[in-house]
Amino acid sequence: MATEVSIIVKLGNVEYGWVMAAFGIGATIASVMFGNLSQKLEWTTLVRVGAIAIAVALLPANFVNLPWLLLLWSIAGAGQSLVDLPTQMLIADRIPTQAQGKVYGAHFAWSHLWWGFSYPLAGWLGSHLTEYNFFGCAAIIIVLLVVLETVFKPKNLTAGFWHEHEHIHDEYHQHDQALERLMQQPHSHLHFHSVLSSCMVS
Repeated sequence: MATEVSIIVKLGNVEYGWVMAAFGIGATIASVMFGNLSQKLEWTTLVRVGAIAIAVALLPANFVNLPWLLLLWSIAGAGQSLVDLPTQMLIADRIPTQAQGKVYGAHFAWSHLWWGFSYPLAGWLGSHLTEYNFFGCAAIIIVLLVVLETVFKPKNLTAGFWHEHEHIHDEYHQHDQALERLMQQPHSHLHFHSVLSSCMVS
């Protein structure tokens, strides 16, 4: 893998190591800064910033020398952390503790499923657009971002917490659950409350 990537960026294995080290440094710095950033920006905003940072880093990557490539790859590393960390935090924040193992497993499987598309695509770009492979990847990222923002219109997410409280099922408070569970009156459910809504109530 290292040899193949080294050929693509027209560098030796040592330089490839430097480039990947720069990627790791950028990812680490973004991870350390994530705590402060997540208090100032919505998680969905951080994901957008991360994806844009990756695209910006890839756009000129075919046309720069090693020092600039090190800088670009550190930006790409930071971008990847800003995409990945909010996703993991979202699962921890929005999923009840007893269900998190299954959700993390599903997320892992789903994310790796996309490797089945991305690796062949990267191989095709590397063999057919040798001089512009990174530029092509950046263009694909930008197109996908525009499509996602246009079609799905992701909403901003606020942090929150799960808590359990008792209630009785009446005509205004029904859940799709087993009948015998509904017969136990009153009983408890886990409910998610956003920090914003809690502050508004208090």
